[in-house]
Amino acid sequence: MKKIFLIAVLVLAGITANAQFYIGGSLGFYENSEKNKDGKKTGTSYSTFSIAPEAGYMFSEKMDFGLSYLFSNDGRKSYYNGELGSNTTAKTWGVSPYIRYSLITFGNFDVLGKLALYFSENSNEYTSYNSYANYKDKYTYTTFGANLSPLLFYNFSKHISIYTQLNFLGLDLSSTTEKSNGSKTGSTSTFDFEANTDNIVTFDQIRIGFVYRF
Repeated sequence: MKKIFLIAVLVLAGITANAQFYIGGSLGFYENSEKNKDGKKTGTSYSTFSIAPEAGYMFSEKMDFGLSYLFSNDGRKSYYNGELGSNTTAKTWGVSPYIRYSLITFGNFDVLGKLALYFSENSNEYTSYNSYANYKDKYTYTTFGANLSPLLFYNFSKHISIYTQLNFLGLDLSSTTEKSNGSKTGSTSTFDFEANTDNIVTFDQIRIGFVYRF
């Protein structure tokens, strides 16, 4: 038993000695609105902000393990001739442990495959405005899932990198529970596979991340 314990300690010490710890995260922002010829807002306007700090360590030059936390705030407003018709706000938080593995390296670029588990909760509030009465509804979504996707890294040095997700390929499995005004209204399971070479990077939803390795 003592020999087994000693071997385990030595293995763990060797992994820790070779590991390279890192911190990082991604940041995203998107806003879009339309105005008519009179300069009044019309149609639907969107605003999105998200931040996802992360931390982890590298087992080797090809593989790392980390944990990220997500917070996002989304807003959607509908206008008619400058008058606000409805307003939807959504706040999301979540945690996600993941493993990334380097698949292809060319120059300073590196393509990684990322396998992530995630838990998230999304809270929405919808308000409708009209000349008769205001209507308000609140609903939440709780989601467990797993995601497999490619990432593109650019390495400025052995310490600093930036990355973005490549949207032409992805696999997502998830289970979501929905509640409306505090009461459960249903649940769904999703299997989603995407393969689209016309959409390598979605610029209106792009997320730029960075990593600093100690």
